[in-house]
Order: sequence, then C-alpha cells, then structure tokens
Amino acid sequence: MFLLRMACCALYAPNGTVEYRRKRAEYQELLRQTRQLEKQKEELDRRIRALKTDPRAIEEMARELGMVRKGEIVLRPALGSSATSPRSSEPKQSASTTQR
Repeated sequence: MFLLRMACCALYAPNGTVEYRRKRAEYQELLRQTRQLEKQKEELDRRIRALKTDPRAIEEMARELGMVRKGEIVLRPALGSSATSPRSSEPKQSASTTQR
C-alpha cells in the first residue's frame, strides 16, 4: 500500500511526472515560437538594411504602397470588366488612364 501511494505521489504531485511532461511540452512549444520569431526578426532586419541602402528596395516598397514617379501613367482596369475578352486575345478598351 505504501508503494502504491508513493507511486501516485510521484506521478500526480505538483512536481510529478505528469506535470513534468506537460511543462516539457510547453517548453518545446515556446522554443519553436522563439525560433520562428527570431527568423521573422532577421527578415525584418534584412529589409530595414535594404531600405536604408538599396534604391531598388526603396522603389519596390514605394510601389507596393501605390506610389508612382512624377510623369508616370497609371493604368487601372475599369470596374466590372475583365482585361481581355474570352474570345479574343486583344485587350479591351476598358482601362482608364490616371496621372498622379
């Protein structure tokens, strides 16, 4: 009886085997999240360095934000129409021209 009680205590006590395994799994998950966040940080650091030093990276970011150079013409498809006709490979004349 004494041995059974000791075994139960070893398994289910606050610092027992069950709690140890749960904490170990939690620790492994936190390590995985940490590695993922470190990779994201490295990528963001790389982008920051590029934006500070590389004119192409600056232009790419500006274009992602919708910016255009002075004098450039922006073509946007009209709403509700497709760029090409399904029966013809020639583009439709539905694109509007906007200058910023």
